[in-house]
Amino acid sequence: MQWVKLAGRGELGDVNWGADFSQSHEEKQTWCDELIKHIGEIIVLTGGGSLAGKVWFGVLKSCDWGLCGDKEAIKVRLENLTPKMAGSHVFEPWIDSWQISVLEEQ
Repeated sequence: MQWVKLAGRGELGDVNWGADFSQSHEEKQTWCDELIKHIGEIIVLTGGGSLAGKVWFGVLKSCDWGLCGDKEAIKVRLENLTPKMAGSHVFEPWIDSWQISVLEEQ
């Protein structure tokens, strides 16, 4: 089994911190469709910038479209995050700037 990328940028998150929202609506819709299939499962989250190479595990609880400023984006809710993110076991990232993967048999 291996971790397979579901959504987000880069293999271990983008090297630059923050979202750039350069993905097309179609690409983000593909991410959303894949994420919805894995709600309730344990996922791995990776980020970029000062958090590049760091890994968190959590349960994917929701996946919804929303606006981050004036940009269309996908926001997910992760619970039981290990280790904690900023002192909390809950994190709701915009997936443009983070990567979510899931353990799958290949």
